[in-house]
Amino acid sequence: MDMFIDLPDVQSERPRIRLGINRVGLINVRIPLGVVGRLDGYVLQNSVFSVFVNLPADQRGIHASRSYESIYEVLSTAAWKTARLEDLSKYIVEKLLEKHQYSDWAEGNFKADLYRTVKSPITKKDSLERFKIRAGATGWRKDGTISSRRHIGVTVSGITACPCAQEMIRKIWSQEKQAPRDTPIATHMQRTYASVDLKLVGDESACLIGLGDIVRASLSAPTYELLKRADEAYLVLDAVRNPVFVEDAVRIIAQRIAESFPNLSPNTEVKIVVKSIESIHNHDFAATLKTTLGEIRKNHG
Repeated sequence: MDMFIDLPDVQSERPRIRLGINRVGLINVRIPLGVVGRLDGYVLQNSVFSVFVNLPADQRGIHASRSYESIYEVLSTAAWKTARLEDLSKYIVEKLLEKHQYSDWAEGNFKADLYRTVKSPITKKDSLERFKIRAGATGWRKDGTISSRRHIGVTVSGITACPCAQEMIRKIWSQEKQAPRDTPIATHMQRTYASVDLKLVGDESACLIGLGDIVRASLSAPTYELLKRADEAYLVLDAVRNPVFVEDAVRIIAQRIAESFPNLSPNTEVKIVVKSIESIHNHDFAATLKTTLGEIRKNHG
């Protein structure tokens, strides 16, 4: 077949029903990234991209191949290996608007698993710890000029120990005179997932690794893939000595972000979600905070 014949452009036809569509695109585009220099050489696995544009009422469909090309062309340049992931998303959004001239809005999102080596608390055994990281950008075209806003996020697992049950047990033990005040008191514990997303202002940025470390340190204790017996005992004691509700964890994370990133704009939007997988209930528990860095600083300045 002659591949150079004049083929019809079906996507550019007028639709039978003239309605614009807010968001059309590719989801779950899997492209391996490997080692990213900007992330201190940590290995990224399971990298997934999703890209979208809007569609005007007089256009039947988007040219999907252009959306894939937008991702691939940005990743084919040497510069991406030293770029921040949120900037990578911004470049993809700009490429989307360049290729989809009928669109005036675009979005590019990226997520991956980041692995790094950590040492267990007592025996110092190495294991691989995973952060879930994400980055993205939204772009829009107005009067021929493209503007954009970027965002980043992390999800980290840890442990929360319940302070309520602990205080009830402490009260019972104190009445029965069974334990001195400074004895670690048992309580129920659960695996907990904490997520932070920042919508950045201008060209500002925050270190994804640093953000993950803040989250990891804000729960009762971190999780580890490898624990020897001494490590396990230490970790349990560490958790029960630092009991927190998910509500406490949300507030602690918010305050530490404000303290750790003083140069970020007060207009930086912050979303924090902490979810515990309950051990003594059939349901789970979650808390969410949506605010700005300015509001956090005002309340904790």
